[in-house]
Amino acid sequence: MEFAALERKFDGFEEQFFPSVKKELRVNLSPLVVWTQIRTYIKGSIESIIAGRPLTEDEYLDLGRSYCRLNQDQRKEAYAVYRKYAAWLADNEYYDSCDRTVDIMNRLRKISLEERMQNNLCWDKIYIDECQDFPSADFALFWTLCQGGGDLFLAGDTAQSVESGISFRFEEVKRVFYEMNNRDSSGVPQSPLSIHINFRSHSGVLEVASAVLKILHDAFPGAAN
Repeated sequence: MEFAALERKFDGFEEQFFPSVKKELRVNLSPLVVWTQIRTYIKGSIESIIAGRPLTEDEYLDLGRSYCRLNQDQRKEAYAVYRKYAAWLADNEYYDSCDRTVDIMNRLRKISLEERMQNNLCWDKIYIDECQDFPSADFALFWTLCQGGGDLFLAGDTAQSVESGISFRFEEVKRVFYEMNNRDSSGVPQSPLSIHINFRSHSGVLEVASAVLKILHDAFPGAAN
């Protein structure tokens, strides 16, 4: 089997793995909520990148409520599913995108910056579109690949995420860069630049979208920015 065929995404998690575990553990959370906890926090957070591994249950439970919105009981339920998921991946020699990113980061850490620059493991410029569809771990990787004087450009819209399992906020990207820069705020943008002119949609579409977003922001403050 080709290596790429061993990667598990949300459809595999939901259809191949979750049904039996839901019955076994009597899970109340939806598969998408659990998948988001795994990709955004347990395996795909800046905390997991710094640790070089998935978060332990205690580390996951200690995450602030403003950062991870599930309560303690819900987190315990999600982590119980994660344990089964990790075993399922290992038993079948599967992996997911967070495994790949953490593995690459751990390999890069073993190579000095000078050696990476000599072996073309540092890039002059990286451009990322639809950045709202990436977990924090990927931004840490992009930052690392730009070390040595490279530039990183991100563009995205928190209101049109299409990737399952990502809880994205631009404030979190700033926190990733702050941590990757040894907790030095110099060189970390204070806020993203906003584009206020849309050249693709007429005013009627934009007015409807604005009304929907207002409802979203009123109902879930801080969930999108």
